Amino acid sequence: MRNLDSIIRLHQWRLDEKRQKVAELERLATRFRAEIKQLETGLKLEQEVAARSAEAVTGYGNYALAVVARRDKLEQSLAELENAMIQAVEDVTVAFQEFKKFDLIRAHDREKAELKKKRAHQRAIDEAGLNLYRRANTN
Repeated sequence: MRNLDSIIRLHQWRLDEKRQKVAELERLATRFRAEIKQLETGLKLEQEVAARSAEAVTGYGNYALAVVARRDKLEQSLAELENAMIQAVEDVTVAFQEFKKFDLIRAHDREKAELKKKRAHQRAIDEAGLNLYRRANTN
């Protein structure tokens, strides 16, 4: 039982580690989405400023190209990150299945031990009842 408990702790630890990785990837994806949104908002604001000012129009083109390039790079990174998240979620599923398999074995072993204990207790009660019956009939 001790070896099984150690194996279960190991699988629990691996499962927790994989869950943390998924959470970390989700946080990073959220940050990328926020940056993309912020870039788009900034681009719209600069577009409005450039529309009102002749001086701002000259620098707007280079700024817009840089923002679009940054946004495209973030979107590409986000797509790669989402693929990594899919794989990480699959890893969590596999780790959970492994953990659950050993956890079910432990639960089954505990049920067997409890049943064995109940049977031993019932045998003791039956034996006591038989002894009382024998005593009562011998007198």
